[in-house]
Amino acid sequence: MNTKVKNRLSFLGYHLLAIIFILVTLNDFRIINLYESNGNLARLGDTAFNIVNSTTYTQKPASEDIQIILTNDIDISQFPLTQDDDQLDDLYIKIIRDARGAEYVDAETGEVEFIEYEEVREEFCTMMHPDSSASRYGVVTALKNILSQEIPPKLILLDYIYLGTSSRCQEYDEELSELIKTHPEIIVIASGVKAGGAASSLFGLDPGAYIRGAKRLESSSDSEIQDAMIFPYFKEIYQENKSLKNIGSGNVIVEAPVVMEARLDIITKNYKVPTVSRVMANYLNKRVPDTDRVAINWRSNLYKHKSISSAIMPINDDDYKTAPIVIFGSNLTGKSADKMYTPIMDKPTPGVYVQATILDNIINNDFIEKAPNWVTVTLIIIFIFVVHLSYFGILVNMMPQDFFLSRLYRNDLVSNMQDYFAREVIGLKLFVIYELIALLSAGIILYTFGYYVDVVTPVIVGSTMWTLMKVVHYFVMKRLIKDKGLMTELVDGRYNMYFIKCPGSLPSKGAKKEFVEQIEPYFQKNLRLVEFSPFNSSGIFGYRVVSKYYWWVSTRSMNPDKVSCKYQVQKIKCREDEEAMSIEFRSNISKFWSEK
Repeated sequence: MNTKVKNRLSFLGYHLLAIIFILVTLNDFRIINLYESNGNLARLGDTAFNIVNSTTYTQKPASEDIQIILTNDIDISQFPLTQDDDQLDDLYIKIIRDARGAEYVDAETGEVEFIEYEEVREEFCTMMHPDSSASRYGVVTALKNILSQEIPPKLILLDYIYLGTSSRCQEYDEELSELIKTHPEIIVIASGVKAGGAASSLFGLDPGAYIRGAKRLESSSDSEIQDAMIFPYFKEIYQENKSLKNIGSGNVIVEAPVVMEARLDIITKNYKVPTVSRVMANYLNKRVPDTDRVAINWRSNLYKHKSISSAIMPINDDDYKTAPIVIFGSNLTGKSADKMYTPIMDKPTPGVYVQATILDNIINNDFIEKAPNWVTVTLIIIFIFVVHLSYFGILVNMMPQDFFLSRLYRNDLVSNMQDYFAREVIGLKLFVIYELIALLSAGIILYTFGYYVDVVTPVIVGSTMWTLMKVVHYFVMKRLIKDKGLMTELVDGRYNMYFIKCPGSLPSKGAKKEFVEQIEPYFQKNLRLVEFSPFNSSGIFGYRVVSKYYWWVSTRSMNPDKVSCKYQVQKIKCREDEEAMSIEFRSNISKFWSEK
């Protein structure tokens, strides 16, 4: 195998590496199917998005028009409310259980008092219980107080699930039902459950009978959520009044280690059901994306909030006032906890804050829109092309022959690209600085326009290829320069070679172009001027140095004395003098190398 063939085979490393990276990228994003992939690049982009979206620098402040009314542990009372009287406590529990009055005998005085059932029931019903179905007094009273304001809220979300009626305080169940029936601005939730879950006995319920906008799918989906849903006890009002549209699925939050997405619709086995997010958007006449899921645009601070106790028994003017939009939710501990990890808090966040953020996104129409995968794939391929262009361009500019697309590789930008990217600014490689600029730009675009372009994956892929291309380039340059592969090919080929040395330590900017313009008339552009750097084998990543030498290679011979310029030109090899060429060439090459 001659030297020329060996040289060309070594060139394949550049192309193979680029092709492998492109194929892996296309396969990982499911554009082609060469092998089973885990989608690592796609997941890398999702992870990067989570990190960027979690940064407070890309987040806007929470809307002042949204207020949260929280049910905290301190708002929950323990029945009965007697103080340190176990006998009386037991009697109250017996009275409420039996639904009839009973006599109370004072252990110290022996006095007898008959305690009426209605007296005990009133105390029981006007408390906030751990089991919200025991009495709806708290939420009913708070709602009535809020709605009685001079300027009541234009929308109220009750982020509770009302499972059943109270056995002792039915009047508050009826009041709540009436409030929801007569106030379309009060939005309530139903809950979807996974197949085999608690609602399995409700199979056959049609979500469309209660939730307006629920649509039957043309074919069954592979969703794990069953069609039957847990509806509130007052669901019949939606069959009585078909125009009532203030209920939706409460399965808004997409479960994840850190919540980043919300559902506008849930897909069950046979239905597409709008969530309360879409229901609220429709009520407020706000446009939302026509997709099932959206990326949440997190806020930099928490929404203003107050306890439900202050809404039940207002003390001052601030207790009476609320924001234009009010969301009721819980901040309880124990089994009743509805909390998850989000970017806005270091500890688990009550779900009601997530609902508030989603509603804030709806009002401001600023859900984060993520660029489609084809944008990421295109950026990756551009990075791969730039890396391949810069390294293979060095090689092409060293060769006298024409290659496929050699004009693309032989322009000034490409010939200097690798050295340009390898420069250092404040101790950082310029290529790394460009990567950091790309990441910063993605954050600015996200904050300004709510549009996320994944540049992290292209940057990582490009950096990885850059590193591997360095390794390939090292071994190719080792063969061509240190092992004399290129020299041997030029000696064996029918080329004229001249050695051009620039004055000073380095060639001035544009020296190569200037020299070519001076000697082109002699050769009718049939020449190559090549920067041929000495090879430093101290390490794979340290071999490339800026040279003050050029090689002039042409298929035509010329007397260098005819070139009138400021550069030192020395003949290395002329094909007309084949006999003497070998000795002169090797002598001049040795001299050239000894000067390095």
